[in-house]
Amino acid sequence: ALQRIADRGDLNAFQHVAADRAQARADALDAGAPAGVLTGRPIALKDNIVARGLPVSAGSRILDGYVSPFDATVVERLEAAGAVIVGTTRC
Repeated sequence: ALQRIADRGDLNAFQHVAADRAQARADALDAGAPAGVLTGRPIALKDNIVARGLPVSAGSRILDGYVSPFDATVVERLEAAGAVIVGTTRC
């Protein structure tokens, strides 16, 4: 999924690509982390949904540089189901 995102960079769809986070999560799932119905599925979040350690701007310059210290409930639930967060998309 990360390679496809890089290959289609001309679309300018992603605000931030979380390659390190996605790779670490995929490695943990491969090593036997608890799995769920979304195990290994790449998920892109809209830029107005916060995820720990990822920048979020909600399409506004006023939030430029803000990095969330916590996960939104939807992110917690997606990861509990085994999803892999690959980044945020533009609003």
